[in-house]
Amino acid sequence: MVDNIAPKGLKVLFTIIPHGKKEVFMDLIESFDSNAQMCFYSKGTASNDLLNLLGLLNNQRDVIVSILREDKVGDCILAIEDKLNSFKHEKGISFASTSNTSSAVIK
Repeated sequence: MVDNIAPKGLKVLFTIIPHGKKEVFMDLIESFDSNAQMCFYSKGTASNDLLNLLGLLNNQRDVIVSILREDKVGDCILAIEDKLNSFKHEKGISFASTSNTSSAVIK
């Protein structure tokens, strides 16, 4: 007999990626059984000098907010990091948090 054990807690995963890549990352996050996802367009206010210093091509980003089971967050963040590394000259960040903690930050 299998015990019905409640899943671990939920975390909010924030993924900030280059504009126009949201479908790729939303599909990737969905493969980790995301409970819900929302995507927002954002535009930073950094100057061109600062963008160049940080190695960013522009200040346009998509922000994906996802709800994931706590036990899937680590593997999901690693998959996001791998996907970000596959894009040349593109950078992003992903981190998870509950209402009072931060779980991880990546390139």
